[in-house]
Amino acid sequence: MPFLPDARITNSTTRYTLSENLPEDMKEVDEHILKPAYKELPLVVMTVLTQISLGGFLALFLGDVMLDTIKENEYQLQRTKRLLNENFAKIKLLRLVTLIVGGILLPLLALVFGGSGSFGSASFVLFLALGLSFFSEIADRFLFYTTVVPLGVAGGFFVGKQR
Repeated sequence: MPFLPDARITNSTTRYTLSENLPEDMKEVDEHILKPAYKELPLVVMTVLTQISLGGFLALFLGDVMLDTIKENEYQLQRTKRLLNENFAKIKLLRLVTLIVGGILLPLLALVFGGSGSFGSASFVLFLALGLSFFSEIADRFLFYTTVVPLGVAGGFFVGKQR
């Protein structure tokens, strides 16, 4: 039957009978009614709180596991922190500034432009925000891979004469 869900999904015992010669242009009775579903704000809040609580429990669990690792490797971690703060302070600051500007301030400015109807300016600002956010992530990856102090692991295959 048109516009009805497949009867096999519930194994219903109710039988619907229709005549064999239905018109081809038949439409649903409520086709002209279009309204959104009920706002399930309590469900939204409960979902977010559940995710936060699960994340908190996971952080507590992993924190205990990582704490043992931190105690074992405290010397290397202190060296990594010193290397980051002494040799890469400018890149670290640049990464933080581009993260705040590209990830928070420019998208808010784009919302203001979009709300005022200036969609060209909003698009340009969003494109600029995307570029700054990308640069910020690239800087973060660079800092991550260059400031790590090896934990006494054997050197890489391609290190060669760099030592």
